[in-house]
Amino acid sequence: MRVTDNGYRVPQDGDSGNVWSDAIEFSLDRVALHKHDGIDSEKITIENLQRSTTLLDPSNWAVNGSGSGYVQNVSMPAGLTLDKVKMKFSIASGPNQYEEIHPTVKPTSITSFRCIINNPSYEIKILYV
Repeated sequence: MRVTDNGYRVPQDGDSGNVWSDAIEFSLDRVALHKHDGIDSEKITIENLQRSTTLLDPSNWAVNGSGSGYVQNVSMPAGLTLDKVKMKFSIASGPNQYEEIHPTVKPTSITSFRCIINNPSYEIKILYV
């Protein structure tokens, strides 16, 4: 029997007896008891995820230096970094409220970026998860 780097037991050719069923039972129990930061993995739900938001005011859009689109510099909420967060951009108000958009995001540091869009009339909501 072989033990993987993360502790699972894998039967190999030539193993005899109950090795196969014991290894499978051990590995299934290991998966069932798996936890993330003390939380049962089975209990992780959308309600348990930490979320933050930022609103980008339409009056703060500036013409991008390259002449293509409009830009705002964005500092992420405290404790968040670009390498450990997912972002969703959507229109925050008006007739297109909740419509997801896909702006260009250009990192300026691990905690800030430039957001570039085509239409400066929208208030944009950034959801960080």
